[in-house]
Amino acid sequence: MINNEVKNKSKLDEKIKHILKSVANKLRGLYVSEKYGNVIIPFSILRRFDCMLEDKNEEIMQLINLPAYKKMNDAALEKAIIKKCGVPFFNKKCITFQDLLSDALNIEVNFKEYLNAFSESAREIFDKLEFDKEIRILSKAKRLLEIVREFADIDFSLSAVDQHSMGYIFEEIIREYKANAEAGDHYTPREIVDLCVDLILAEHIEEFEKKDRIIEVYDGCCGTGGMLFTAKERIMERLNKDENEVLLYGQDVNAEAYAICKAEMMIRGENPKNIYEGSTLSEDQLASQKFDICITNPPFGCEWKIDQGFVKKEVEDQKTSRFLDKLPRINDGQLLFLQNMLHKLKKQGRMAIIHNGSPLFSGDAEGGESEVRRFIIENNYLEAIVALPEQMFYNTGIASYIWILSKSKSESRNHTIQLIDASDRDNSDDPNFYRPMKKSMGNKRREITKDCQKDIISIYQSNQEGDFCKKYPNDYFKYRKVVVDQLDLDSKGKKQYDKKKQPKVIKGKSDIENIPMLDDSFNVINIDNYLDKEVKPFVPNYCYDKDKIKIGYEIPLTRYFYKYKAPAKSGDLLKEIIKLEEKIERSMLTVLKG
Repeated sequence: MINNEVKNKSKLDEKIKHILKSVANKLRGLYVSEKYGNVIIPFSILRRFDCMLEDKNEEIMQLINLPAYKKMNDAALEKAIIKKCGVPFFNKKCITFQDLLSDALNIEVNFKEYLNAFSESAREIFDKLEFDKEIRILSKAKRLLEIVREFADIDFSLSAVDQHSMGYIFEEIIREYKANAEAGDHYTPREIVDLCVDLILAEHIEEFEKKDRIIEVYDGCCGTGGMLFTAKERIMERLNKDENEVLLYGQDVNAEAYAICKAEMMIRGENPKNIYEGSTLSEDQLASQKFDICITNPPFGCEWKIDQGFVKKEVEDQKTSRFLDKLPRINDGQLLFLQNMLHKLKKQGRMAIIHNGSPLFSGDAEGGESEVRRFIIENNYLEAIVALPEQMFYNTGIASYIWILSKSKSESRNHTIQLIDASDRDNSDDPNFYRPMKKSMGNKRREITKDCQKDIISIYQSNQEGDFCKKYPNDYFKYRKVVVDQLDLDSKGKKQYDKKKQPKVIKGKSDIENIPMLDDSFNVINIDNYLDKEVKPFVPNYCYDKDKIKIGYEIPLTRYFYKYKAPAKSGDLLKEIIKLEEKIERSMLTVLKG
């Protein structure tokens, strides 16, 4: 028997299909399919707003016409009406889509007036989406009336579609049209967000379960809000919290993404003033605030050159700066976003951030990336890293990793880091870390099912060594970068000295040795013993300067899970080659006979 939730979801899916198909048909020829979202997204927002105001318009009109309200400026009027009518916005004309359709000959003029009559918070959304431009295109092509009529037939009223369901519809529309927006902007699939939240709540959950405990959630690269909204749903489900006990905050540099996120905040009944526009790196709008849960998927390999001057200026004051004085390379700002999130995390807070492979090992010893890793490891903030399967995102198939950080590790995790390899297991004998999708969606060909999530969480919570889990002390990821030179010896094998009475070295014969801090038994490796064993047999006259040793940190996760597989036997390979040659020969004969 199909339960109500499944039935409702099926109805919503049909509504979504109708929007995507029927409206797309009206746009065909005027827009390329990749640009359909420029019309469908703002119209979906507008129709929801229209339905939300429909039974409030009469009351709003009466208030607007009161002498006291007429004297108010726009900001004061919006605040007063929101308080009086319980809506997050209003329209001064107090008309609906149906009213617009009743004067079809003047649809363009009336529609523009209607759009401009929205209160400031709503009007900003359509300005950021550059909706005026699309209206001009539709009007010129004589299609505006058709699109308004198409959306007027869609019932987005609160009685027909509650806030949760509307969020689902809106999320699917955004995924359809924005998931493949730009390289580096990875729309995060719902199951990965759920996994991030489950990992966050797998430790110290009692802190968040406290009665009347308000949980504030932050995403510094919130995009259209997908991670925030999905995270809230999961948190409420796991902790049995009410809507008003989980508050969302976010910021994004992209004006369109910001507008969509703010619109969805309104659609879902959230506080839209908690979403900010601007670069998180150079225009931090939440500088003084701390959060219980931080969760984000920052852009991969995205340069931060525009923010460079602002970031360097902030670094000058290390007492308040979010960033270390040594900065990552200009072509990848992922670790800057990590530092921002960590800076905003409360002492009892927890965070999850998704990275590609670069932050694990890029950068030289004492360089920007290595110093960030050093900071989070030496301060005991890094709990675990989970390697995800490839082909998990809609617009990229690259490997990705969830980093879990906290400022108050449990005793069992203290001064250790857990690595989980959930990257590539789909054999029946192994834990179920992913399942192939029946139908791929862009580059996304795999999904993490509920059972897969349970397997990963179980490994995380057990925190025990195994085939898919490794546990190392913090210093295991530390290494010493040693410059090894060759002494300049005379014909008798004696050292040569320069004018400063320092031993001469042969120019151009230097080499680098990255010497781990600990061996596999977690004992400290002596540098001299290491070089005597690894270098001296090949370079008897080696030397190094102890004052030039640099400290580095890296986490080459795949190396720790590498398993040697013996190559196939030559006889077996020969049989395979013979079979292939016979197959090719048969194919060639068929072609020639034909």
